Amino acid sequence: MKKRIGLLLTLAGVMAAVLTLRAVGASAEPQCTVTKTAKGTYTQVCVETSSFGQAATDPSATQPCETADGRTGTQEGILFEESRITTTTTTTTVFNGKPKKGNIISGPTAKSVVTTELINRTFTPTGECVVV
Repeated sequence: MKKRIGLLLTLAGVMAAVLTLRAVGASAEPQCTVTKTAKGTYTQVCVETSSFGQAATDPSATQPCETADGRTGTQEGILFEESRITTTTTTTTVFNGKPKKGNIISGPTAKSVVTTELINRTFTPTGECVVV
C-alpha cells in the first residue's frame, strides 16, 4: 500500500501540469479568390487555416472495467490524450470595382471554425478493478 501511495504521489508531482500545449502546427498564407458578383461589384473571399497539437494528461482518471467474475466496476489510472486543433478563418470583403483598399462596400467580415481531432488516447491502469 505504501508503494502505491508513493507511486501516486510521484505521478501527481510529475503530472502537476495537467495540460500541455505544443505549438507544432503551421499557419499558411491566406488563400484568396475574387469573383464578380454584380455590375461593378467584386467579392473577395480569403481562407486561412492554422493548427497545433495539444497533449493532456490526467493522472487521476477512472474508466469502466470488468472484474474476473464479470461484474462492472471502475479502475483508476493515467489518461493521456493527443489532439490536433485546427482553426479555419474565412474573411469576406465586397468592393465597388476591382479590390482596392479605398473602395470597400462592406467587410471585411471574418468567421472562424475550430475543430478538434483526437489522434491518440491511452489509459494506463494504476489500480485494481473495483465494484462500487
